[in-house]
Amino acid sequence: MLGSHSYGVEDFLRTGACANVRTLIEPMAGTAEFAYQGHFRFPDFRYLMIDLDAGAAERVLARPWLAETERHYFVSDVLDEEVWKQIKATSSGPALAFIGKQSHHLFDVHQLVRLLELGTIYADAIVLETPAMALVTDLASEEDLTRPEMQAAGLEVALVDVPDLAPNPFTNRIGFRLEARDATGTRELFDYPTWTVWSQPTLVALAQLSGLTTAYYHSELE
Repeated sequence: MLGSHSYGVEDFLRTGACANVRTLIEPMAGTAEFAYQGHFRFPDFRYLMIDLDAGAAERVLARPWLAETERHYFVSDVLDEEVWKQIKATSSGPALAFIGKQSHHLFDVHQLVRLLELGTIYADAIVLETPAMALVTDLASEEDLTRPEMQAAGLEVALVDVPDLAPNPFTNRIGFRLEARDATGTRELFDYPTWTVWSQPTLVALAQLSGLTTAYYHSELE
């Protein structure tokens, strides 16, 4: 399934394909916002998260989860089939896996196909978050990510194109960095020099090559 960032757990669970889901999987979880926010609405579900960062796991599991919610954080490589076998064994009922675009866009095509293969073997549905359809050359050279509380503290955060690296409209390759700015100056937080914006048609084509069925989630059409 392909969906946009404006949809949460409850939106996908309203669809016929996910109506019986009782386990939510967040591969490449990082701080696991999808799982953590979802558990407030569905505390009786089982939440399984995967990421390479042991520090992220410690941070996520230390958050104030509801006492009755079962959650597991696997510090593992999401492309390792053994971890997906553990996920399957730990699942309770049908499972939905959700992967944000900040994660799967880091993959090359071979890794992405592998992720689709593992996700659909060991989960009942896999959702890839996708951006709105657009050529990378049409995207703004700077995207403001400043939240109100940051602005109130005198902080600005933005994604800024890498200078002298023109976006490629044929391969959808771009390069950018995450910057933080305040009265003391500008600091680079993360650098993404080679990033592929996986468009919906490309993802559908990759799924078809893998023998998968795709659906696009549209809130107005349910």
